[in-house]
Amino acid sequence: VTNFLLAYRATPHSTTGLSPYELMFGRKMRTKVNVGSVPSLTSQANKELRSRVSEKQQAAKKYTDAKRGARVPKIKEGSFVRVRKPFHVKKGLSKFQDPARVIRRAGSHSYVLEDGRTWNASHLSLIPATSEPTLCSPDPIQQQQQPVGPQRPARIRKKPAWLEDFEH
Repeated sequence: VTNFLLAYRATPHSTTGLSPYELMFGRKMRTKVNVGSVPSLTSQANKELRSRVSEKQQAAKKYTDAKRGARVPKIKEGSFVRVRKPFHVKKGLSKFQDPARVIRRAGSHSYVLEDGRTWNASHLSLIPATSEPTLCSPDPIQQQQQPVGPQRPARIRKKPAWLEDFEH
């Protein structure tokens, strides 16, 4: 295990271009095969390193989101949402809490509700905005008597034969 960790810490990473040891201590690791000294990271090199890491992370995020089918939440500030209850709910009961208004966005997928609690969008269900209710006058319902067809006779029910001679 020790030899493996030594090799891992001395090997440059594909994303950063530097080994974990170099990033931590600012110099090459002394191994059995030393290749000379390398100047320590300058602030310019550090900025380039950070930008390269950020680009790689964004590319990986874009790829992963596309493969997983991740969607951006459609929840906006001021809209009403319902929070999914985090525990098992018995049959016939609602799996969601009462509606609450979104106050602000706390992160890329998290929101602060009016009760002050922060929730991830995966636990929220957006309540669609209702349009103005249209008032219409109900038409008078005409009751029409439809002739009822002949009904079929009910089945004749009788006790089983073995109960016929039973006495109390």
